[in-house]
Amino acid sequence: MIRVLVIAPLTAETIDQLNAIPEFEVNVRPELTQDRLIEEVRGVDALVCADPQALSEQLLAAADELKLVVLCGAAGRTAPEALDRRVEIRRSDGGLSTIALLKDFFNA
Repeated sequence: MIRVLVIAPLTAETIDQLNAIPEFEVNVRPELTQDRLIEEVRGVDALVCADPQALSEQLLAAADELKLVVLCGAAGRTAPEALDRRVEIRRSDGGLSTIALLKDFFNA
C-alpha cells in the first residue's frame, strides 16, 4: 500500500479519484499545523502540498519513508535544497495532473 498524505487544498473530485486508486491509502489533512504534520508524515510515501515552505528540515528528518513530493500550484516557489537531495520533487497544477504524477511515479 502506498501511503499518500495530502495537505494541499484539492477538490473533492480529485480526492475521490485518488481514493479510487486501490494501491493508494490517502489521508487528506490540509488543516495540519507544522507540529502535527511532523507527526503525520512518518511512514508516508508521498506528500502532496501547496507550500514548499512547509517542508522544514525537521519534517524531512521525520519523513523516513518519503519518496515523492508533489507541489501543487507552487510554480514560482522553490523547495528547500535539502529536499532536492532526499526525494523526487514534481510540480502540478493540482487536480488530474497530481493524480497522473502519483500514478506514474509509483506505477499504479
